[in-house]
Amino acid sequence: MYNHYFNQSNQPYKERYQTSIDSIHQIVEDTKGSGKYDLFFQDAGQYILKLIQLNEQLSDGSFEKMTFEQLKAHNHALYLSVLGANYDHSFANPDKCEAVFGKSIGESLCYLYSKILNTVSFVFEGQLFCTVLNFELFIKMYEAIQVEKSESLKSLIYAEAMEALDLKAEVSVLRKCDQNFNTYSGVLMNSELTDLRYLFYYGHFIGDDEIKTAKYLLELPEEKIERMAKVCTEAFHKGYLKGHKEIPLSEKKTIQFAYPIGFERIVKKAAEIFAQSGLQPIVHNDIFTVARPRLMSTKPSEQYAYDHRFDEAIFFDESYAKALETVYAHYMEIHQVAVKSLAGIALQESFGQIPFSPMSKTTCPKYDEGQTSLKTAHTNAISKIRNAYYPASIWSFVIIAYPLPSIGDLYAEIFDEVIKVNTLDSALYETIHQSIIDALDQGEF
Repeated sequence: MYNHYFNQSNQPYKERYQTSIDSIHQIVEDTKGSGKYDLFFQDAGQYILKLIQLNEQLSDGSFEKMTFEQLKAHNHALYLSVLGANYDHSFANPDKCEAVFGKSIGESLCYLYSKILNTVSFVFEGQLFCTVLNFELFIKMYEAIQVEKSESLKSLIYAEAMEALDLKAEVSVLRKCDQNFNTYSGVLMNSELTDLRYLFYYGHFIGDDEIKTAKYLLELPEEKIERMAKVCTEAFHKGYLKGHKEIPLSEKKTIQFAYPIGFERIVKKAAEIFAQSGLQPIVHNDIFTVARPRLMSTKPSEQYAYDHRFDEAIFFDESYAKALETVYAHYMEIHQVAVKSLAGIALQESFGQIPFSPMSKTTCPKYDEGQTSLKTAHTNAISKIRNAYYPASIWSFVIIAYPLPSIGDLYAEIFDEVIKVNTLDSALYETIHQSIIDALDQGEF
């Protein structure tokens, strides 16, 4: 299941990957003591060795040969340090890092640990260049600590953020519109959904909700699944036509899907129906600290995601912002045909999650006043660039929501009632809705 999409961009990094592996093995060998830095780099280094092994398993096909239980154990091992109560004592926790290393060094090492954890997505996607950059950052920061140059840690973080920025920006554009990027759409469309091992092929953390949802949907009759899928496809087509979009739907090539893992039976059926209109599925992933990712699953730790939401503040400055805006505009221009071929997004939301109340911490990275203004300007600049090539006038969307098993004992009954509501006669209720609006329009304000 190794993805070859990034083969060309990976070529210059293959030798660096092998060199970094040797260095990491040596670091793990050299940090078996009980000092605070030994403990950090031993912990992080051992995790990197797991990622190296994972890369080998994906490359030689042994990953797909694991049983469901083996894959589940493997999946949980990848997220163990931030899973549940483990997070309290993890180096991914800014409270822990600041308590051990102090404010400045602790913030830098906590950022590094999170970067390493997020590398799992790059490994599943076959993004060797991003994997190498994270591995090399680990090595460089270890070397800086060894020669007592901890003041250089943030400079190293900044240098990594700026390195290969053009490549990172191009990938950011293509993963959202290029149907050849099929790491996740391949799982959706090519998996035998009765074999639940596919859930672990995304690389995301897989919890009870994902497994129970997939099992429940397998119990539903095909006719009901098809009805649910058609609600999505018909609503999208209707919305696109009613929106009088500037580019005819017949000229579009792709459609983006966003959904919680476990709902593949519905989403795959919808993708097959869209394909009859010439629209191929796009599924892309965001690192699991993103607040609203496109490919959703249970977070191993909601607090971890919350704590690291502003990690960019560690290195964000005007030079970085302007450089990113420049390369983003460049690749939106180069790939504008693929960008404009995207019909829009079919978003499946979920509800019933266990409520989360974040704990506010003084140890988390935060934008200062100057950075906040700069970030706002940067966000506006990126939006302006995106809208120049992909304005709302050329794409549409549809949003449908279904419950998760964590909603409680009445899950099946609630799910069935939601299906009934979602599959009501839209033409009939649209007429009723319009009549209500017309009546309200007669009122005096």
